Amino acid sequence: MIFKPGNTVKFIHTGEIGEILEIMDSETVLVLLDGDEIPADIENIVIWKNEAPFTPLTKGSKLTTKPTTTQPKKIKNPEKAGLFVAFEPNFDNEGNINRFDVFIVNDSSYKFIYTYKIKIINNFSPEKNEMVEPFVAKKIGELSQYDLSDNPTLYFDLWQITTEGTGEKAEKTVKIKPKQFFSKTKNISFTTVPVYAYELATKLIGKAKEEDLKTYTKRNLQEAETEEFYDYVKVHKIAKIEDRASFQDEIDLHIEMLTANHKTLQPAEMLQLQLQVFEEYLDQAIRLGLPKVHIIHGLGKGRLRSEIKRKLDRNPYVRMHANLHHPKYGFGATEVYLD
Repeated sequence: MIFKPGNTVKFIHTGEIGEILEIMDSETVLVLLDGDEIPADIENIVIWKNEAPFTPLTKGSKLTTKPTTTQPKKIKNPEKAGLFVAFEPNFDNEGNINRFDVFIVNDSSYKFIYTYKIKIINNFSPEKNEMVEPFVAKKIGELSQYDLSDNPTLYFDLWQITTEGTGEKAEKTVKIKPKQFFSKTKNISFTTVPVYAYELATKLIGKAKEEDLKTYTKRNLQEAETEEFYDYVKVHKIAKIEDRASFQDEIDLHIEMLTANHKTLQPAEMLQLQLQVFEEYLDQAIRLGLPKVHIIHGLGKGRLRSEIKRKLDRNPYVRMHANLHHPKYGFGATEVYLD
């Protein structure tokens, strides 16, 4: 793969997006990532978007890319066809696909709570835990054309919301195979181009009874009055007893525990991956209501420990934390008490 200054690139192991500032040698480039200049091995990055003209950046500058919108798109001609995950292609100036916007498409008259994460090679994205309104398409992520070739897998947990509350959890796994992917075309009227779509919950929605105008109006009034309840359900209802029982109250952030390819990573890339896993773990612990967890970071030079402390200090759900001597971890772990 040929890289040049101005290319927007993605780190394979961490998912971070940066911009190439300089070609250092045949195997290394200098990447601007969140205001820092980081040397990167070309084996650990892929081109994310290369149609943008190169604008020289200085240290401290922010990477300027088109912001990802989270504003749902309305389905113009609803068919009550069900719940889908859809991939909308985005094209470069030459008409080639350079990425796919990933949407959860709710073509039904019911709200859904969902959790979503995606696995590419052996790396998981942070888990999303949100709600999707009726007859909308909500963007939940992006895939580059290079991600598609790695056979990504999408994981969904789904709860249909009715006037009686949330139904039972439905699990759906979507394994993408490039040869079959492009045969999954579907016309859904939230976009001007056909998308590639997979069904998530058509059978579940099929059990719902059709509503007349009076019932629909009454249900929407009830939902408006109980919006606060659904906000609570979105965060806490899915944290079932068995999920909490199986959740470990400690996580080991030593890099060899997180990836088999750690020897190919630069120190900055290792730190990015460790912090990403830490934040994902802490979010899950908070969602499940754990009172205390241990973050095992080791001793080393203290950079990881310092970054973890900084993030814990800013987290409103952390009551207190301490890096004291522990009979099991020594000084290599931080004890975190959660609200």
